[in-house]
Amino acid sequence: MKIVEVTPENVLEETLFCVRDTRSVAFEKKHAWFLKQLKAGLRVKIFKDLNNRIISFIEYIPAENAWRPVDAPGYMFIQCMFVHSNKEKGKGYATRMVEACEDDASRHDMLGMVVMTISGSWMTDKRLFLKNGFLEADKRWRFELMVKKINTALEARQAPSGFGVFSLLHDGKLLEDHYISPARFKNILKNELKS
Repeated sequence: MKIVEVTPENVLEETLFCVRDTRSVAFEKKHAWFLKQLKAGLRVKIFKDLNNRIISFIEYIPAENAWRPVDAPGYMFIQCMFVHSNKEKGKGYATRMVEACEDDASRHDMLGMVVMTISGSWMTDKRLFLKNGFLEADKRWRFELMVKKINTALEARQAPSGFGVFSLLHDGKLLEDHYISPARFKNILKNELKS
């Protein structure tokens, strides 16, 4: 199993999932759109099995450039996602695609991910996103806006605290969670280094 990123170099081989016939007018139009949207941060990823058969795909872009009416600057917006056949659903493939999106969002220091969901065809049901840590942020008619924040160092620095944010860690162990005197600091380290 592998995740393949669709690029200008491999798009004719990998296709664009929803339009696979590379000789069709529909593919020609989607291909032109794809090339234009790449400059705005679009990513298309396809999940394939060991026989190189397409199982699912995901398409996402920074929310500022999304084609849906969403106001979520700093977030990655999942525009489209699909698992090809019902027999492939429930096996964790869609979760792997969501994780790939989250990895990209983290790598680009984004605040998180957003997606519009709906029960029915052509849009992913919110249950997948709830299972992957998203929360419902808004609901309009039959559409839900789901959000998953990514914890960042900036968020930690801005966390409310009477003394600011302070943690003394050693080998992954929290030794102190508030400001201490230089003498206390030396004693803590001395005791830790003995053990």
